Amino acid sequence: MSRKVFLSFLGANNYKECVYTTEGKESRVVKYVQNAVIDLLASDFDVYYIFCTEKAYDTHFASLQAESNKKLDVVQIPEGFSESEIWTIFSSVFDKLEVGDEILYDITHSFRSLPMLGITLLQYAKFLKDIRVRGIYYGVFETLGPSYDIDNRFPDPKDRKVPLLNLTAFSLIQDWTIAANNFIKFGNAQMMGELTKEGLTPILSESKGKHMEAATLNGLSIQLQTFAEEHRTNRGRRIIEGKAANKAVEYIDNIQTYSLIPPFFPIVNYVKSTLQQYSDNSIKNIFFAIQWCIEKELPQQGFTQLQEGIITILCDKVGLDYTMESNRNLVSSYLSVRFFKPEEEWKGELIQETYKPYVHLLNEIDKIKDLASVYDSISKKRNDINHGGFTESAKHFSFMNDLKKYFHEFKQILNLEY
Repeated sequence: MSRKVFLSFLGANNYKECVYTTEGKESRVVKYVQNAVIDLLASDFDVYYIFCTEKAYDTHFASLQAESNKKLDVVQIPEGFSESEIWTIFSSVFDKLEVGDEILYDITHSFRSLPMLGITLLQYAKFLKDIRVRGIYYGVFETLGPSYDIDNRFPDPKDRKVPLLNLTAFSLIQDWTIAANNFIKFGNAQMMGELTKEGLTPILSESKGKHMEAATLNGLSIQLQTFAEEHRTNRGRRIIEGKAANKAVEYIDNIQTYSLIPPFFPIVNYVKSTLQQYSDNSIKNIFFAIQWCIEKELPQQGFTQLQEGIITILCDKVGLDYTMESNRNLVSSYLSVRFFKPEEEWKGELIQETYKPYVHLLNEIDKIKDLASVYDSISKKRNDINHGGFTESAKHFSFMNDLKKYFHEFKQILNLEY
């Protein structure tokens, strides 16, 4: 079972008593923000780590522990005045984390480079220890004004109301950036689905529409996962229908009307830019899919989509329903046999009386022999990669180059601009 872990750094400054507030709740009067965060947000946690230098420990730790309602675990760290000491601090924190930990991180008294180090460390630990960030908080004590004047302005500590800022979105935006990159660069939308399942509160507004906004983001992640899997598994009909891409674009357009945190919009717009070329029920989508496979370096899917795409567009050109297997068999046989075997060796749909008019129409297509030659080369590559390299001897690095080459040749032959 995963642990709930509180992390905080303790400085050596002269702290004053005040009341911390967050999400409509107020802490008791405390001198140390750590105790306010624990009381308000982490009262049921399993362990509370306080990282502090020797000076901070001598100055404050006993007082901090006395004020706290929890047993605090102190971890002494160096001052962080050198690169070596900074990496020592990094390791000290990382070593305290266990696989699957849920982390709440208070950065209020993190000094110098520690806030940046802490955010980076959490991202690092997400990858290596599969941690979850439940919250990142900062007590904005400076809202009370200059420290030297606080006692005069607010003689009663109960009147010193200090907001605790929720900065968890900074960590979540990092996750969404990585997830968007995975989708754009590798065609994988799994991480987006995981993020919506884990919770979206930090990036949602404080408006009454939170439920609708969360539903929209969840809908977007589902459509992106559907889109990606349709391409990874060569679902040609679905790709031509274009539903997943267009629904995802609709969700993104709806998101633009919400009051999400500003950095989120460029991320989803970047995703949108790769989807908006797809149309409803358009054969052109199959060629956008081939380009997608090329960009994501998915040669097996790319060769399949290219070969089946040629069959599809030729069926469409001569007026055949490209979803019927027999029609596809005709075009495939035509491209594989018409220019490579004598007519007496033809068989199947190619010699059926009902298909003779379509064979004639195929003959009339400009540069059809050149296209058949390209189709033959594509077939050999597709067979090679699908048979695991046991039947042919192509080098692994040749597939992507050949996919790009044959796709370019195909478009030139049929004078396609997409």
